[in-house]
Amino acid sequence: MRTWTGNLARQSDQYEAWTAERLTAELTPLSLDAAPLAGDLLGQAQKRFRRVVEAFRDRLARNIPEPTGVAVSPAAWEAKPPHLADVPAAVGRAFTTDWTLLWWALPMRLVGGLFRRRVLGLVPWEVEKNLTRLARDWAEAVGAAVGDLRTQATSWVEAELATLDRLLGRRREEAAACREALRRAE
Repeated sequence: MRTWTGNLARQSDQYEAWTAERLTAELTPLSLDAAPLAGDLLGQAQKRFRRVVEAFRDRLARNIPEPTGVAVSPAAWEAKPPHLADVPAAVGRAFTTDWTLLWWALPMRLVGGLFRRRVLGLVPWEVEKNLTRLARDWAEAVGAAVGDLRTQATSWVEAELATLDRLLGRRREEAAACREALRRAE
């Protein structure tokens, strides 16, 4: 920071750019380390939803032949795992009051030490804020992805039930045609 040149406004901008650059450099490896963990959590959720859907499918395959006399093998559920995005760093302003407007009245020879002490005191807060934000954003991304998988599983089950309801709602005369169509589909 001692090598930075310029007035208070310029050095404030340099601090913000430097902080954003350093935070990005330090948080990117942490985010990359979180990606496999998030993928593992998403994989576990997908396995659980798959077991629920397959149990439903097996129950349908076991219970439909009794009343209808038709053996049905429902389609398999294929989940599309969502993509998890990386999280960028966010840096706040060096001053809440815009002291940089007074750059002409505050020469850096006089306020340089105070400025450096002030902005170095902000670094722990910026680090904590961005670590918390990174963890929250990853948790939200994983939660949204699990919610998407749940929606896919629910939609598949509802579609199977709607198809079954349509088939069972037809008249008896159409049952033979339905049996023939199901036999051809299998």
